[in-house]
Amino acid sequence: VYALRNSGQVFITSVKGDIRETANTDTAVDIRAKIVILFAKGKIGSRSTPARNLEIDADYIYSMDGGNWNLGWVDGDIDLYLFADSNINLTAGGNINIVYLDSNNHNVTLNSQSGSITSASINAGTGAINLWAQNSITINCTIRVGED
Repeated sequence: VYALRNSGQVFITSVKGDIRETANTDTAVDIRAKIVILFAKGKIGSRSTPARNLEIDADYIYSMDGGNWNLGWVDGDIDLYLFADSNINLTAGGNINIVYLDSNNHNVTLNSQSGSITSASINAGTGAINLWAQNSITINCTIRVGED
């Protein structure tokens, strides 16, 4: 998966399984971008077979497996396109642009330390949505919360 190396973002989510290679002999770069974000309910890579780990060429790599989608801190701006069957927690140094976000009835907490938050689609179902931005919060959609 390749995006613009100096400004692109790759976002891969596995709602139920793992993210890893299927062959042991592949050494080519699998993902290339400025920012790479990986979230798997299962595992990312393979501890027992390290050759199945992804080869990534990026300035920033964020990965989470198991439990909740808790990215913590991201330098600069981020675009979110995410379905996660878990709580979603993110703090960004810049702007947060929500292209699509669905937490499948879990809580969503987004914090923009020095930028704005813009939302095109956000659904927390029966979960709560907490948005905080240093600048503005712009909602260009219907926010769904407290319903299935």
